Amino acid sequence: AKFSEIASQGLGEVGGDSWAAKLVNHQMFDSVMVVIVLLNCCMLGAQVQHRTISSEPSLLLDVIEFISSIGFTIELVLRIAGYGLKRLLSKAMRNWFFMDSFLVVLPWMDFVYTTWIHQDSEVSVSNLFKLIKLAKVLRLVRIMRFCGELGVMAMMIVSSLHSLFWLLILLVSLLYMIALIVTDGCTDFLKENQDNAALAEAYERVQVAYGSLWSTLYTLFKSMAGGISWGENSDPLLEVSWIYFSVFMFY
Repeated sequence: AKFSEIASQGLGEVGGDSWAAKLVNHQMFDSVMVVIVLLNCCMLGAQVQHRTISSEPSLLLDVIEFISSIGFTIELVLRIAGYGLKRLLSKAMRNWFFMDSFLVVLPWMDFVYTTWIHQDSEVSVSNLFKLIKLAKVLRLVRIMRFCGELGVMAMMIVSSLHSLFWLLILLVSLLYMIALIVTDGCTDFLKENQDNAALAEAYERVQVAYGSLWSTLYTLFKSMAGGISWGENSDPLLEVSWIYFSVFMFY
């Protein structure tokens, strides 16, 4: 019940008798906006796909994006007129209002940049605006506002992040401790066998996987996350010492 209450904050009835209040409060208004958000996100995917096959912009997709931007701007204006700024800035609704405003401003920033600034901008600025453009996919998050079940699930996930954070701290601490032990032992092995031709192959494997603290951390992370078979990473340690092999097996 607590999750349902939190997830539905800001979705209450709109007061007032103005036409904007009646429109925003109509049950079809949110349904239409959900459809528009989904179509807009599909259009964003089409834009990204188009860039992979053509260097020329798609006029049709650009026009659809422009119309969508106008639609989302009109929606925000209607909500301001229907709810009133005082209510939109209340504790229950301000987070959604700020996100809506941010997502409305984004496409207009992109439009201004593409139309007037793009030709004279530096590469770093261009990349920044590409990220800003892709940030518009955050509109999908707005669906949680209209679908109670999705909102409840999202709030449950958010509420579990505190426990997840401490679990990650525990895993990182274990990863770091094991990396210190293994790297120290492999460093001694590498220094002692630098000119040993008989162990040249083993030397190279240990050097690649455990030649530095960062290499060891990366190797251990890949073993834990499935990026590479743990057996491939443990075999070089047999050449170093059974002690470090056992430490790796414990990890």
